[in-house]
Amino acid sequence: MSAPQAVAVYRERPGPGSPRNVVQVTLAGLEVRGSTVSVRGVEQPDGAPGLAADITADAAAELRLAPGETVWFGVKAQEVTLRATHPGAA
Repeated sequence: MSAPQAVAVYRERPGPGSPRNVVQVTLAGLEVRGSTVSVRGVEQPDGAPGLAADITADAAAELRLAPGETVWFGVKAQEVTLRATHPGAA
């Protein structure tokens, strides 16, 4: 898990030298919050909320994102934090 502002959004899968932690995401929606755009993925198969990224409005405009499209979310390893999702989970 990482904070949405630590997530980068790519149109194509990042190549070598880019963040190693990448996941393909189908976009559910975009929400403009001033100079930031919250990019949300569709709900996970287990019913958990979709993944999220907060990017600048300029980056969102350059990427020309729209719901239903598939993109890649990338996170640097030092930005990842693991948390238990259920009480007592390891």
